[in-house]
Amino acid sequence: MPDAEAIESVPESLRLPAVRQLTGPIRSLVAVALILLFLPQAGRASAQPVPQDRETADAVLADVGYRLTVAAAPYCSKRVHRPGFTIHDLSQYSRRSQDMIARRYGFRSEPLVLAVAQGSPAAAAGLQPGDAIMAIDDAPLAPREPGSHNSHARVARILDQIDAAASNGVLRLTVRRAEETRELRFALEPGCPTRFQIRSDDSIEARANGSYVEVNSGVFGFVGDTAELAALVAHELAHNVLSHRARLHADGEANDTGAIRATEIEADRLAVHILDRAGYPPEAAIAYLQRYDRHHGLDFLDSRTHPSEEARIAIVRAEIADIAAARARGEAPWPQFVPHPSENADVEPISDSQSR
Repeated sequence: MPDAEAIESVPESLRLPAVRQLTGPIRSLVAVALILLFLPQAGRASAQPVPQDRETADAVLADVGYRLTVAAAPYCSKRVHRPGFTIHDLSQYSRRSQDMIARRYGFRSEPLVLAVAQGSPAAAAGLQPGDAIMAIDDAPLAPREPGSHNSHARVARILDQIDAAASNGVLRLTVRRAEETRELRFALEPGCPTRFQIRSDDSIEARANGSYVEVNSGVFGFVGDTAELAALVAHELAHNVLSHRARLHADGEANDTGAIRATEIEADRLAVHILDRAGYPPEAAIAYLQRYDRHHGLDFLDSRTHPSEEARIAIVRAEIADIAAARARGEAPWPQFVPHPSENADVEPISDSQSR
C-alpha cells in the first residue's frame, strides 16, 4: 500500500487525543486507548531484514501478527478463529488518490485481499493478494457508501462479517481473480482477538487499544529484522491479551502512571512467552530495547510510565530464564502472573464495536 495520499484506516478509538503522545520503546497507549498448553514449538524464525516499502510491510505485519496471535491463544480468555489475511477497500483512501489507487490495484466495487499470512490456512487454500472478495459464506458484502473516502467503516463491517462467518472454524469465500470466479473453503486456527494495521507515520511508535495493534510505518525502517518487529508487536499484543486498557479504565487508573508502569512490565514479560511460542527468539526483545535506547532513550514523560531500558532488559532476561528452567524441569513454560484459562474457552467473533 503506498505511503503517498496514505490510507486513513484508524478506528476513532485508536486516534490520539489532543495531548502529548507518550512515546517510547515497545510502548502502548494503554492510558488512552489498545494455547493449547502443549502446542509443539515451531522452528525458530530466521532473522530477516524488514522491508520499508509499504506493500511488503503490510505482508510482513500480516505474517508476524498471525503467527503471534495463534501462538498467544492459550493466554487469551476469549479466542477467535483467525482468517489469516487482511483486506483493503477504495473507501479507505483519500478522495484525491482514489483514481490512481483504483488503477494500480484494480479496484471495482469489492474489497481486495491486501496480504495473506504465510503458513495460514488461507494461504494453503490458495487465497492471494489482489483477489476481490465477492461473497462470504454466499452472503453479499456491506456496500461501499457513494463518495466515501478516508473511511474505515466499510472495512470494519466486512472484517466483522468475516469473523462472524468464521466463528464455526470454517470460512467460505467467493473471490474474483482476473476475470475468473473461485470458491475457496478452509478451516481456521484459533487465536487472540486482535487485528493489525500500519499507520503512515515516520515516528517509531506502536499502540494497542484492546482490539487492534497499530504500528507506525517508521518502525519498519528502524527495526533490525523481523524478530525485532515481532518483539514490538508481541508487546502490544500482550497489552490486548491482558485487557490492560479495560482494566485501567475499570479501576479508575487510566491516568495513574504507577498502574500504567505495572502494565508495561506485564506486557514485557508476556511478550517473551508469546515470542517463544511463536518460534521467534525472545532475545529479540532485548535487541529492540537496546536499539531504541541507542537512538532515542526515555524522555521525562516516558520515564514516568516505563521502567528504564536497563530494568526492562533485566525483566526480559529473567523471563527467558524462567522459560529455560521450566523446560529443564520437563514442564511447559507458563507466565506466572497469567491464570490458566479453561480449555473450553469461548471462541467468538471480534467486532470493531469492542474497540469503541
